[in-house]
Amino acid sequence: MIFVESSEAKGRALDDHRASSRPTVLLSPSLREGVDLPDDFLRFQIITKVPYPDLGDPWTAARQERDPRWYALETAKALVQTYGRSCRHAGDHGVTYVLDAHFARFLQRYRPLLPTWFREAAEPALRAAKARPS
Repeated sequence: MIFVESSEAKGRALDDHRASSRPTVLLSPSLREGVDLPDDFLRFQIITKVPYPDLGDPWTAARQERDPRWYALETAKALVQTYGRSCRHAGDHGVTYVLDAHFARFLQRYRPLLPTWFREAAEPALRAAKARPS
């Protein structure tokens, strides 16, 4: 396992991951932008939380208050960007697991904001999860 503890450590961690002759798992709260991990460099990823913008930031909070649709759109863009980490070209593939219980509600409520290909990938998994007995 390779932990990415800060933005400064990200480059070094990615280099270690790429150079390793053994399988590695990268753990980081912030690898959704500016990262290119094609093919076997990323075959699965886990999104623990829907990436809502930080409402602790005064500018973000004010913008969300003025335009809730903007907030939802920014969240949708970040979610799709993160999902795209595992499929970098037409022949690439990977599996994305979203653990956040709010993901299904976000997908249902903001469905029109998400690309068709994203919905086609996510919705069957959500239906299957819902159909499983608890």
